Amino acid sequence: YENDAHAQAHAHAHATPLLLSQLMADSMDYYVRKLHSYQAHKHDQQTMHAHIERELSEHFGEDATSKLSSLEHGTHFLLNMLLCSATLPSRPLHSAPSSTQPLKTGAAADAARVPSNTLLLSSAAADSNSQSNSSVMPIPMAMQFQSPSPDEVAYAEALCAHGLILEERQVDGTTVIGVVRPSSSAMHRLRFKVLATLEFTARRKRMTVIVEDEFGELHLYCKGADSTLLRMCRAADRSNVVHATKRDVGAFARDGSRTMVLAWKRLSAEEYDEFDAYYREAEIALSARAQLMENAFSCVEHSLSLLGCTAVEDQMQEGVAHCMSRLKAGRIKVIMLTGDKEETAVSIARQSRLIETGVADADLMRLSVRHAMSKYEEKQMRRMQKKLALFVQATTKKNDKKGVLILNGDALEICLHPQLLPDFMRLFECCSTLICNRCNPAQKAMLVAMVKHNLDGVALAIGDGANDVSMIQAANVGVGIMGKEGTQAALAADFVIHRFAHLQRLLFVHGRYSFLRTSQLSLISLYKNMAFMLTVCYYGAYSLFTAQSCFDPYLMSSFNLFFAALFPLCVGAFEQDIAATTAMHHSAAYSLFKLNSRFTLRTFAFWMFTALWQSAAWFATAVLVYGDNLDVWRTHNGGLSVWGTQLFTTNVVVICLKMLMESRHWNLAYLVSTALGIVSYLVVVSVLSNWLSLDPDMYKVTEFTFSRTLHWLLLLLQCVLCLGPGILYNLWRRERNASLSDMLYEAQKFGYLTHKNDDENVTYKETDDIVKEYM
Repeated sequence: YENDAHAQAHAHAHATPLLLSQLMADSMDYYVRKLHSYQAHKHDQQTMHAHIERELSEHFGEDATSKLSSLEHGTHFLLNMLLCSATLPSRPLHSAPSSTQPLKTGAAADAARVPSNTLLLSSAAADSNSQSNSSVMPIPMAMQFQSPSPDEVAYAEALCAHGLILEERQVDGTTVIGVVRPSSSAMHRLRFKVLATLEFTARRKRMTVIVEDEFGELHLYCKGADSTLLRMCRAADRSNVVHATKRDVGAFARDGSRTMVLAWKRLSAEEYDEFDAYYREAEIALSARAQLMENAFSCVEHSLSLLGCTAVEDQMQEGVAHCMSRLKAGRIKVIMLTGDKEETAVSIARQSRLIETGVADADLMRLSVRHAMSKYEEKQMRRMQKKLALFVQATTKKNDKKGVLILNGDALEICLHPQLLPDFMRLFECCSTLICNRCNPAQKAMLVAMVKHNLDGVALAIGDGANDVSMIQAANVGVGIMGKEGTQAALAADFVIHRFAHLQRLLFVHGRYSFLRTSQLSLISLYKNMAFMLTVCYYGAYSLFTAQSCFDPYLMSSFNLFFAALFPLCVGAFEQDIAATTAMHHSAAYSLFKLNSRFTLRTFAFWMFTALWQSAAWFATAVLVYGDNLDVWRTHNGGLSVWGTQLFTTNVVVICLKMLMESRHWNLAYLVSTALGIVSYLVVVSVLSNWLSLDPDMYKVTEFTFSRTLHWLLLLLQCVLCLGPGILYNLWRRERNASLSDMLYEAQKFGYLTHKNDDENVTYKETDDIVKEYM
């Protein structure tokens, strides 16, 4: 509805192009005239119908009957979009309602158009002979609309921009719709009473309302998926109108639009009374209320008149295609789960580069089933098993990991059966992309749970609507997009983003850093405590298990409280192996980072072995140098406190320096926290040495120990023995066995991560070029 030229550009794909302004001018003008005639003839319907037919006969002659049917269908087509919805209107505080404010046309009208989703219409009531003013009417009041579905908001905005305004929904079900006729400058208000509503569900795939108009007539309006609603239409419509509508729905879907089919039925008083009896019973039922309400509506949801179809252009957000290509380059297998038609799903997948440009439609593997697990269950499963085997064989022969599998929700449900799951898993591993269309929330959650429990790795689910909540909750990690679909997905998710393109940064930067920091924090925390306590264990064996500790109790209590506490916190907050911009531009760094994980059994064993030999080294050197502590100190026996203080000093210095050495992102926080750890130890040990009443065993021990040259020489020897091998190993590893993170870090440090092109613009080098230059 953005402009009629845009709609006309799409009209070549449809047999009966219909502009929204044209439909509004004809159908709603007819409805208002009909209402005025009804009121003028004192609510006599027969006289009113005769008057309308006489006017049409005078104007159209023999075509009056078909014209009357066309206008009726056009009217109900427009009313269906507003009445069969959960849209709520609202006005901004600064706007005041006015029903008779004159309208403008032309340039001012064009400026009033709402830049929202484009709504394309294909109506079974189209009349190519109709002539009307196609200008868009500006709205006398700035209306805003809210709905759980952005499609319904698009309907309301489109009709509002053309003079059919959803003004009010009252508590008693009364809906007020304002109509602005092109031939008049006044607004006419129409009132409808919504008698019963059955909301849209993923299982029913349709929404139904029963409405009473001002003529006292009862109407049933229904909208939903073409696969469900077309089967409920009258047999007379199925020959020509249904065929044309299917063609239009397919054309809209191939353009990537979300489609909806609209239908209508006039109810007799007897039909409504029968329905109302069942419906009122269902409303007060204490159990199975939802099912009883569906059964009540099923009594009248048949023999519908097909009105037409709508399509909302679901424009893709910026950066989706780039983000998708980066994710696939990072060896992330992407599965698309949607409730849209197959044509829409394939179109969106191609636009987002989920399906690569070189893959033709003939190369797509398709699995489709109409009804899952029906009475022909065994037959369906045998047929599906045969198809899966053929696809696996064809994919294996091609040795192509770029295969794309497309299946609908019912076929997915059959494939997840325990009998077919092994074959489906083999085909799934051979494909790079899986696209599931017409999936309900339960089927989405089933597939996510299968991936989580049967494949290695982590399952991440991302969605923006209420129908994605079950899928998000079933995944290892749930990501919700805060957008026009509401906040249900965001509230159920672990992380919330506002654009799909932000997923790349969430994974490649924040996910990488979070895993790196958590792993590094865990490893250094385990290392420092293991190295510290192993010293106590060695002394226990050396002292023949006398239960005497070699360290002062106050120093032991302060080790994790002051001396070695601040640096791990800084690592958990600031550690990174490569810069964020580097991680964003090199997808391979993410995939290799996952493979060469920082927190594995091998890494854990390496850190524990480091703690084992380092603690053994500084304990052994202290025993060898001090001996029984008599000859070394020239008849001055320093005692256990002096020996333990020297050993504790080595613990603090070596552990703090080792943690600093193994970090990759040195900054001021790292240096300050390391220095504070050592300085705080010196302060505490000095206080204990001069506070006789607090710790008599440590009195003047610090002065006695630190005044001896032997203490400093031994500390230097222990630091060299414990830290030297780690420094040499890191140098060797970065030279001979460097990871991609090491290469990118060095390229960033020495300035060959980027280069200037011919236009003097700085661009990032490819990963392979950086690796070659590093080697």
